[in-house]
This record gives sequence, structure tokens and C-alpha cells, in this order.
Amino acid sequence: MIHSQVKGGDRIGIAPLFTWKNNCLLNAHEAILQKIPTFVSLSLIMTGLCIGIIVPADVLFTKPGFGISESESMNFGLLLDGYDEWEFIFKNNMMICFNLLLGVLTLGFSSSIQLIWTGCTVSWVVQSTMLSGTSGQKIMALFLPHGLIELGGFAMVGAVSFEGFVMLYHKLRYDKWSFDNERMILIMKRITAGIILILMASIIETYVTGLISAKIK
Repeated sequence: MIHSQVKGGDRIGIAPLFTWKNNCLLNAHEAILQKIPTFVSLSLIMTGLCIGIIVPADVLFTKPGFGISESESMNFGLLLDGYDEWEFIFKNNMMICFNLLLGVLTLGFSSSIQLIWTGCTVSWVVQSTMLSGTSGQKIMALFLPHGLIELGGFAMVGAVSFEGFVMLYHKLRYDKWSFDNERMILIMKRITAGIILILMASIIETYVTGLISAKIK
């Protein structure tokens, strides 16, 4: 056995040191794996925001393949009126969350498309409203109070859809599934936090956004 010299002349095996080091590395790797789904989810939304800026909605939806004429093209600006009922908004957003959670069955692939599309839609809403002549201050008032919270909620729920990929990666690398009580608690926390954020955003959009925008010309 390999030994190391310590004070007092005693010798101890260094094998436990290697075990401790390996455990620390494994724990650090697990901590990184726990953060990756949220990071990926946020990155996909940001990617969608950038795509929406680069590809204007009026160009995309007037393509022949979409079957929408220029006169019938989607008026995204109408989505920023700030007077929708919070129950209606919350219900629609929960449908998006449900689709995001189903993405776990595709290892996050379908959720990736949904998150990118959500980011694109936000950019198109803002662009359409700007083109309608709405001031930048009013657009910020219409979007910022609830928009950032809402996107944060989608990111939290969307992160859950990538847990299937993380568990598969863990199985292939360490030959064991990483689905334990700790991971289950983490998943439930993400879902709960996401729903709470989306509920808050729906209420803010209904009762706060309209009041703020009404005071800005």
C-alpha cells in the first residue's frame, strides 16, 4: 500500500484522499448538471429574442408558404393592450407550460422549439408595436412590468423538460440513473417557481401594465 508521512511519525494510506477527491469532483459535476437545464432554457429564449429581431414578423408571415396575405398578416401589437383578463392570460400561459413539460418525452427537443418560438414572439410583438408608432417608453411600460417575470417563469418550467436528457447523460456516463428524491424536489421547485412567476405576471399584466401605460403618451 502507498503511504504518506505525517507528523509524529504515523503513516496513513492516501487511498482515502483519492476517494475524497473523487467524491468532491462528482459532487461538483452534479451541481453543474443541476444548473445546466435552467441555463439552456434561458439561452433558448434569448436565442428566440435575437432571431425575432433579425427576422421581422411581417416578412415571415407574408411568405407564400404560410398562406397569409400582407393585408391579413398578424398584428402582434394587439397583444400588448394591457387590458386582458388575468385568468385568460394565465390559462394560455399554462398551456404553454404544459407543452414545455411534455418536452421531457423528447429529451427537451420539442421544448427547445417552444422556447425559441416564445422568444421570437416577444421580439415580434415589440417590433410590431414600434412600427405602429407607439413610443419606446410606452412599449417598456407595456412589456417590462410583466414580460421579464413571465419569461423567467417559462425558463423555470422549460428547464424541467431537459431533465430527461440530463438523466440519460448520467446513465451513459456513470451507468446509473440520477433520479432520486433530491432531483425530484429540484424538479418540483422549478415547476412551482415557474407557475408562481407566470401567475404573478398575469396579474401584473392585467392590473398594473394597463395603468402604467395609460399614464404614458
